Amino acid sequence: MKIRVVISMQWKLLSVLLLSLLVLNSFGSAAVPSNEVSPVLAEKVAKTYVNWIAVNIPDFKEWRGATLGKPVTYYFPNGEKSAYEFAVFKNGKSVGFILVSARKDMSPVLEFSRANPPSWNLKKVKELAEKKGYKTGRLLYYGALTYSVDIGNRKAIGLKDLKVRKYPMSVKLEFNKEKSKKEWEEIANIKAIPDTKEVVPLATWVSNEIEGVPLWTSTDDGNANVQYPNNVGPAPDPWDDWDGCSPISASMVIAYYEPQLQNDREAIIDILHHTMRTSDSGGTVPDNIVSGINDFFVEYYNLYGDLIVDDPLNHYFRAEIYWQFPNFGDYEFTML
Repeated sequence: MKIRVVISMQWKLLSVLLLSLLVLNSFGSAAVPSNEVSPVLAEKVAKTYVNWIAVNIPDFKEWRGATLGKPVTYYFPNGEKSAYEFAVFKNGKSVGFILVSARKDMSPVLEFSRANPPSWNLKKVKELAEKKGYKTGRLLYYGALTYSVDIGNRKAIGLKDLKVRKYPMSVKLEFNKEKSKKEWEEIANIKAIPDTKEVVPLATWVSNEIEGVPLWTSTDDGNANVQYPNNVGPAPDPWDDWDGCSPISASMVIAYYEPQLQNDREAIIDILHHTMRTSDSGGTVPDNIVSGINDFFVEYYNLYGDLIVDDPLNHYFRAEIYWQFPNFGDYEFTML
């Protein structure tokens, strides 16, 4: 049996109606004013892309003539603004959301979906936090599907799964800053919001919703005096606390097809961090994502033979560039 799964190249993620981007340069502790995006400009971006999506992506044709809700602001763990969430409405009914970057050195659109906006679960999160004795703070977003609510002590509650998990204090994301700034300039110079195929959003998308895909991040500690593969699993890692978007996202895809591994997500993430040659700070070179997925099967069984992992695999995983969207590529996962 052969199953093809197309996921977004940049964060390497198969999930529910998600679009994401490869991010590049590190963010410092202080925001650069010229890089900040105002809510007004973010709304212009959201309207532009919502119109383009409605015209160009069949599954989103309901977005034609849609309106936007007020922006909801998300932050990086260091306190800088990371994104604005806009609910998308049609005839007064929620038909999805779009997540726009809050910085001009990041690409304009980060995610879009037909699901309800993550922030709509804020009431549930606050109720859960109160029961557990936590106080809720800012909304956090530091990578694909990481929307959550800060509850202090480097912990957050996920807005989607309502789970408590640790988050990294420093997130080193990678974007081509010059390309991103050019995209923002082009958007800023648009005088009228187009309803046409002429505006090409530089982002990838997943058009089909697949139920049961795991939603998680890495929670083990980092900077430990240990060498791979002795860290595989919940033990602290030799690299930074943040394992990287690429290994984490690919681990969700693999665990979807290998449900017996879902109780050992840290092992999958750690192996992919190794095979993708992800840096200590969490960055992954795009070409290494493909080779890292292709090398996963052999590396996993090497560790299986060494009794480091317990469960055998049911699939062989192969990745390749499937097609080229403007300035980005999509990866095709083939499960054999």
